[in-house]
Amino acid sequence: MSDKYFYNDNELLYLIKNNNEEAYLFLIKKYRGLIFKMIRKYAIDEDDGYQEGLICLYNAINKYDSKYNKSFNKYFEQLLTNRFIDLKHEQQIDYRVIIDSELVDNYVVLNEDVRTLNEMNIEDIYYRVKDNLKGMETFIFIEYYMNKKSPKEISSSNNLSLSSIYHIIYRIKRKIKKYVVK
Repeated sequence: MSDKYFYNDNELLYLIKNNNEEAYLFLIKKYRGLIFKMIRKYAIDEDDGYQEGLICLYNAINKYDSKYNKSFNKYFEQLLTNRFIDLKHEQQIDYRVIIDSELVDNYVVLNEDVRTLNEMNIEDIYYRVKDNLKGMETFIFIEYYMNKKSPKEISSSNNLSLSSIYHIIYRIKRKIKKYVVK
């Protein structure tokens, strides 16, 4: 693989699909600059952004099909852009609680009664929504809302990706909106 600089993306993808780890590492190195460029563009945390970029690259490798007349570079860049837009959006809503149809910074709207987050009875909300939580949602609900751990703390202490924590929190918020506020 010493001539890897002469391989195009399609040839590298072929080698990767035939379990050539050196080709995979080369593709990571090749697209590292693009990942960091997008991290800066969308002002994403560098560590989390790089991990998300690698996940996008892995997904792009597995899903890319050259028959759609799009280069691998453009395909990966589009996946990365979409993921970083989602991450940016998640970062913006992370500090808010979504219970009603409105986003209200630092307040919760519950049956027309506006309360600060500190006055909110989280155990009551948990009791009302717990039967509709599945798998990790229950654990994340307890850790995030009741034990007041950050997504990063939950991620690192349980060996879970930060993006999966954010996705679970998003699903929990949707269920709170659906089953608690009527």
